[in-house]
Amino acid sequence: MTSKGLTNGTSACAALLIAQRVTQLFDISGSVFVHGETQAGTPGTCAAILCIAEMTRLDHNALSKQVAAGINKLIEEPQGTRGVGDSTGRGCMRGVKLNSSNGMPLSSAGVLAVVRSIHEAAAFVQPGPGRIQLLPALTYTEENFAELQAAINAGLAGAHADGVFR
Repeated sequence: MTSKGLTNGTSACAALLIAQRVTQLFDISGSVFVHGETQAGTPGTCAAILCIAEMTRLDHNALSKQVAAGINKLIEEPQGTRGVGDSTGRGCMRGVKLNSSNGMPLSSAGVLAVVRSIHEAAAFVQPGPGRIQLLPALTYTEENFAELQAAINAGLAGAHADGVFR
C-alpha cells in the first residue's frame, strides 16, 4: 500500500517502510540494509512522488474540502428533477443516480447518452453504473462549478428532449 500511495497508483513505484527499532539494529551493528527493486528511482516514478510535495504546498486538504463543498452544492440542484436521483460517494468523488421513468436505474446506454449530452454542453463527466460520476480537479473554482452546473443542466435537458429517460 505504501508504493501505491506515493504515486496514487499512477506510476509503478517501490517503497519499503521499516520501523525505527529495526533500523537501529542495522546502525548499531554497522550493517547495511539493502532493498532493491526494478521500479525504484525511475525518473517517472520520482516525478510522480514529487506530486506529493506539490499537493502539500497547495494544501490539498483545504482544496479537498472546498471542492467537496462545491460538489455538494452542485448536486443539490438537479436532485428531484425527473430522472435524477440521489447522490453516491463522498468528498470529491461523487455520483448522481439517473433513473428511467419507471424508477429503475437508467440503462448503460441511457447513461452514456446523458454523458454524451453533457459532453456536448461542454463539461466532462464520467459514466458509472446507473449514474454520472463527478470527479473534478482539486483546483476547481466557484466559476468552474457554475460552468459544470450549467452544462449538466443543459445535458440533462437535452437527454430529456431526446427521450433518454423513458
